[in-house]
Amino acid sequence: MVRKALLASIAALGLLLVGAPPAQASLASLVCTLHMTLNVSPGVQLVEEFVQSSSLDESLLAACVGEVDGRAVDPAAGEVISFNANSDEPVSCASAPFTGDGAVRLRLFDLDGDPLTVEASFSILVVTPTAVFVGELDGEGSFKPMEGDCVLDPITKVVLRIDGASIEV
Repeated sequence: MVRKALLASIAALGLLLVGAPPAQASLASLVCTLHMTLNVSPGVQLVEEFVQSSSLDESLLAACVGEVDGRAVDPAAGEVISFNANSDEPVSCASAPFTGDGAVRLRLFDLDGDPLTVEASFSILVVTPTAVFVGELDGEGSFKPMEGDCVLDPITKVVLRIDGASIEV
């Protein structure tokens, strides 16, 4: 009897979940300064390889002004939850320029302290040490190697800073 009631409850929950409307994406109009430390894998070196960069759990600043879903954001409270980018072609220390694409996800807060999440995609053009972003994230940034020199050791960690980035989603 208990088993039948449990199965009926699970079935009812399943119907509710299947019939639920999809989550609505946040609408955002922001200008941000983003500052983050990125892993570069497998590392930029003398030999050309496809590379991927992803954010670490350190130095992930997002200071933004503007609105998300019609709510003003607190410019003093925000962080980059994730940043990921992939090169479109193999990259080496001698590759310039190179292109790629990716996405950034931010956790911001409104003026009441309620959390807001924003995701933005982009294409990127890298001409060392400048990175130009075009898409939902639009702006120009600069990066500086933190680990590796591209001669003796591959570059495996960089700091990226984007001032005045426009995010429109």
